Amino acid sequence: MKPHTIIRQVPARSSLEKVHQLPTRLMVMTTEGCHIIAWQEILHCEAMSNYCAIHLQDGKKLILSKTLGAVNAILPKREFIRVHQSHLVNLNAIRLAGSEEVELEGNIKVPVARSRKKELINRISEISLTL
Repeated sequence: MKPHTIIRQVPARSSLEKVHQLPTRLMVMTTEGCHIIAWQEILHCEAMSNYCAIHLQDGKKLILSKTLGAVNAILPKREFIRVHQSHLVNLNAIRLAGSEEVELEGNIKVPVARSRKKELINRISEISLTL
């Protein structure tokens, strides 16, 4: 899905300017039809060979015929991180970062590769206050 260019009038010297705005939703094509979901609804994505399962906050699981790498390339880097060869998680859904796994909303546990642990902690600290 390509970012959309929106043209709107901006009060900057009464001229039209192009404002590039990143999409906030994802259109997912499955065998059931076309699902339109907001980034915030995604808890994590899981590789399933040449397919990918997108796990949502409401417990739904969408299976699509894209690889996890293709999904990772589309989702915003600021909000999602690849924590394992088979898992991509929403940083805002993480409730506990353990030594070998993260716990997401709904007590969902996702493994974290040792090689990606440091990057995960750095990314969490960028969006969180530390006490």
